[in-house]
Formats: sequence, structure tokens, C-alpha cells
Amino acid sequence: PPCARAILARIRQEGNIPERMRHAITLSPLERSEIKSIIDQAEQAKADVQATILFLERQSRLLDTYTDMYKSMLSPIRKLPTELLEMVFKCHCTPFGFQILGGVLASNTLTLAAVCRQWRDIVLSTPSLWSCISMDFDYIGIYINEYRAKFIKALNDFIDRSGEYPLNLSFSGGHYGLRDTDTLAV
Repeated sequence: PPCARAILARIRQEGNIPERMRHAITLSPLERSEIKSIIDQAEQAKADVQATILFLERQSRLLDTYTDMYKSMLSPIRKLPTELLEMVFKCHCTPFGFQILGGVLASNTLTLAAVCRQWRDIVLSTPSLWSCISMDFDYIGIYINEYRAKFIKALNDFIDRSGEYPLNLSFSGGHYGLRDTDTLAV
């Protein structure tokens, strides 16, 4: 910033310690005013420099993000054919494509679909990735009322996306907290 350059030039011109500071002298009101003005200018210059540093750090982070995005385009995984990615995804999603534990929907399938557009397209077009459903009723019972709509929607989405592919269902646990009327209608 220009203000900082002016202050730094003045410091270089006067030396590190101005001559009048080396002697014990009494300052006149005009000199006091001048010194206060110098201090104010130096503090403003410092604030300007700090603002510039913050701006440049933000720009640097943006450039890092930008270059990382382009570097990811050169990643070797992008060279793999879709069929091979489907196989890798199937291994990753089986047997827990859809899992409810402790009131949380955990889904390797949804995680893969969130990586990038290519992976999302592959996941959405591969019914077998949506066919593995696992629920632990010990945990569901505790959270059934609070998350019922969320669980049922997610479960129905998985079943719809599995298409004609056979479902792999896994249910475990007792019926802790469930009433006879608590069912997950599919």
C-alpha cells in the first residue's frame, strides 16, 4: 500500500532511531503533534499491510483450490473405464450400501455419489449399488419417531434405484423401543 511505502521511506531516511530520540529533550506541542501524526500514519499503514496480507492469503487459497481441481483432472483414477469403477464401487458398497445405526443413515453408496459428477452418474445408473440394505432395530427403535420420515424416504429411494436388481436385506437387533404398530412400510 502507498501509505506503508511512504512510512517505510521516512523510516529509512531518518534511520532506525531519529536523532532527537537519542537525547533527553523536551518536545514542543508542535513536535508532540507531529509524532502523534507519525504514529497514526504508521498504525494505518500497518493495518493496510495486514489487510493486503489477508487479501493475498485468500487469493493464494483460491489459487490452491483452482490448481487442485485441475490436478484432480489428471488423476489416474479418471483413466479407469466405467465398468471397472462399477466393480470397485460394488465392493465398497456391499454389504452396507444403506445402513441405519444410532439414528444415523450411513451410506457408502451416497458417499460415492457425492464425489464428482462422473461417479454420481455411475452410482445412479448401477442398480446393484442400491440393493444392499442393513438395519439394526436396537438403534432404530430409539430414533424411530424422530427420524421416521427420513429413514422411510431413504429406504424407498434405495429400493426404487435398485430397480429389478435383487435386494440384499439384513436386519438385526431386537425390538427395543418399537411398538407393534411401528413398521417401516415399503
